[in-house]
Amino acid sequence: MEIVYQTMEQYPELFTSFIMSPGNDNEPDGYPTVDAATLAEMLEVYPGLFQGYGEIGLYERENGARALPPDSKRLQEIYPLVKNNKLLVYFHPGENQLNNFKNVLRQHSDVIFIVHGDEIEPDISDLMDKYPNIHYTNDPSYSQHFPLFVGRSKEKFLAAAEKDFDALIAKDVKRWKKMIEGHPDRFMWGTDRGDAVWNYDQDVGLFLVKYARAFIGKLDPNVQEKFAYQNAEKLLENK
Repeated sequence: MEIVYQTMEQYPELFTSFIMSPGNDNEPDGYPTVDAATLAEMLEVYPGLFQGYGEIGLYERENGARALPPDSKRLQEIYPLVKNNKLLVYFHPGENQLNNFKNVLRQHSDVIFIVHGDEIEPDISDLMDKYPNIHYTNDPSYSQHFPLFVGRSKEKFLAAAEKDFDALIAKDVKRWKKMIEGHPDRFMWGTDRGDAVWNYDQDVGLFLVKYARAFIGKLDPNVQEKFAYQNAEKLLENK
C-alpha cells in the first residue's frame, strides 16, 4: 500500500491505481480475492487512493483456488463496498460464467464492469447489447500469438511475430473490427501480459506498442481514438 501511495504521489499523471487483492489464491483453500471485511481495511489505509478493484481472475488456479463466479456470496458482499468507494470493477472471467455475469450486470447496474479474456469473448457483443455497464479491454497481441511461445525465448517470439506481423494484424482485424466498431464506446486497448519473465522486457513492450498502433490504424477513423484512450478516460471521469 505504501509503494502504491508513493508511486501515485510522484507520478499521478502516469498511473491509475487499481487494487488487486488475491486471497491466497495459490492455495487450494484460497480465493481469487480477499473477503469484503479485509478489502475494507485495505481501502481505509489511504482513502481515495484507488480508482478500481481488480484485475481479479475468477478462473480456477492450477493447484490453487477454485473458480469464483461473479455472483458468488463473497463478491456479492464486496459490491456494496465497491459502490461506496466509487471503484471500477475489472474481472478476468472463468469458464461457463456467462449466466452468472448476466445476474451481476442486472443486479448491479450502477457498477461499471471491465472484463477481458477468451472465456467471455464469444459473448461480449451480446452482453453489450443488453447491459450498458460492461466494457472490454482487447489484448490481441497477447491472446493471439504469445501463448505459442510460452517456454521459448524472447528472441524467438519477436522474430516470429515480426515475420508474421501483417498476417497477425489481418487476423485480429477480422476477429475484432466489427465488434469494436459496433460498440465504439465500450472497447479499450489492453496490454495484458504474463507467463514468461521476458514478456515484460522493454523490447517486447516496444513491439506491442508497434502492434497496437498498426491494429488501431485499421479501425474506422471515428473509432480509433476512442478505442486507444478516450473510452478509458471517460470511464475514469464518470465513475
